[in-house]
Amino acid sequence: PMTSMFDFDSTNRFQKDDWRRAVHDSNGLLARNTQGETLWRPLKNPATLQTSSFLDASTKGFGLMQRANADDFEDWEARYERRPSLWLQPLGDWGRGAVQLVEIPTKSEINDNIVAFWRPERPLAALLPAVFSYRLHWGPDATAAGTLPRWVGSHIGATSVPGTRLFVLDVEGGRLASLPPDAQIRLAVSADHGMVRSPVVEPGPKPGRWRASFELTPNAAKSVELRAQLLLGNDVISETWLYRWTI
Repeated sequence: PMTSMFDFDSTNRFQKDDWRRAVHDSNGLLARNTQGETLWRPLKNPATLQTSSFLDASTKGFGLMQRANADDFEDWEARYERRPSLWLQPLGDWGRGAVQLVEIPTKSEINDNIVAFWRPERPLAALLPAVFSYRLHWGPDATAAGTLPRWVGSHIGATSVPGTRLFVLDVEGGRLASLPPDAQIRLAVSADHGMVRSPVVEPGPKPGRWRASFELTPNAAKSVELRAQLLLGNDVISETWLYRWTI
């Protein structure tokens, strides 16, 4: 298991009375699965204990990443942007199981409240050996992220419609660096509950950086699982962004 700390950022900034813009040692779980997807799951400091499972035939790797810079924090003492990411590279076939993410409520940045680990589908038997070989990589998450455009910012706020939330996602790198501003990129976004509307993708002022946004109306749902990807034609050109919205 690996642990980290996530207090707040622009996904839950409205809940914190703090002079800084964000406080976290990591802000996302990155995982590669055997279906060829690279998953990016922004972390959260939930109101209640949350556990997420990402099932797979055998993991290609996972880790807790810090995708942030000094301007995201404005904290000259803690320097959270320098906190290293940690990537686990499995050696060999681990068999079926799940990458599990545990998010624990915390009111203090001194508490490690994020846990990620691999859980085999079949429980380990008493008195029998179980072998898992792996390498651990510390440092910038670019060493593990591959060549796909990366989700580097997730922001959530209110809209003019009561009960509707606005999601704004920043993505950069990969093919985006060579695409013209008028490229017909679209956002494929889905939710298991509620209603998603108004998906928009637009280029930013910085070359190679784009912004996607959409609105979520959860209706009566207390929890909504969200999934988003960038498409160019029928081709997926980004990591898969995942998020669990909760009341």
